[in-house]
Amino acid sequence: MFNVETKTSNDEVKLNKAQKVVNIVAVVVCVLLIPILIFNCVLIVQGIINPDKVPSFFGKIPLIVLTDSMSPEINKGDLIFCEEVDTADLKVGDVISFFDPDSSGKSVVTHRIVSIIIDDVTGDVSYRTKGDYNNIEDRLSVPAENVVGLWTGVHIWQLGQVLLFTSQYSYVVIIPIILVVATLIILEMKKKEKQNQEKQGDIDALRAELEAMKAAQAKENEQPATESTEEKPTEPVGTEESAAPTDPELSESKSEE
Repeated sequence: MFNVETKTSNDEVKLNKAQKVVNIVAVVVCVLLIPILIFNCVLIVQGIINPDKVPSFFGKIPLIVLTDSMSPEINKGDLIFCEEVDTADLKVGDVISFFDPDSSGKSVVTHRIVSIIIDDVTGDVSYRTKGDYNNIEDRLSVPAENVVGLWTGVHIWQLGQVLLFTSQYSYVVIIPIILVVATLIILEMKKKEKQNQEKQGDIDALRAELEAMKAAQAKENEQPATESTEEKPTEPVGTEESAAPTDPELSESKSEE
């Protein structure tokens, strides 16, 4: 009995340790990967709904920096955040993100405004831009309608690289989450199975104890019945020896005869 209980205790300790480790891993995975997955999903859905507009997240426009043209302030792989702005409020020195007029207006570039051009005839506004790391200005001016947003000054080091990787290889995020969830489910099932076994063991032990008590009670009840059925030795009934009173006359008459 002692060996069985010790083995059960050791199994419980191992199971508890395994569950603690998995719980820690699950927390880390959830904290790191689930927000990234949600972030990517939101951007993908917005990109599908509005293909001509850069997706935003809670009013901010997240952009992944693909070159070092704005180094050292913004580096390749960083994640930057822009916000929509009235182009009339833009000034020289602002860092803006815009659809590049030199690439059919499909790719987004983030550069600094070095000058503002106003057409004397039409009054249209355009912006001359340049990357801080570049030696020359961008070849084409940026029309006001091409401006995506103004850089807020927030950038997160190399997070853009992580998001880019996970968006291209979504299974890298999904598979660990599935594995962690599956492991948690398996451990929980084992824990419940262990609890059910322990509960069943307690029930069996209680039943055995009740049976033992019933057997002991039955044995106690049988003992008086056995004693009552045994024949007790009968004591001899004492008879008083009494002689019939002799009639003196009869005895005399007998003797005379």
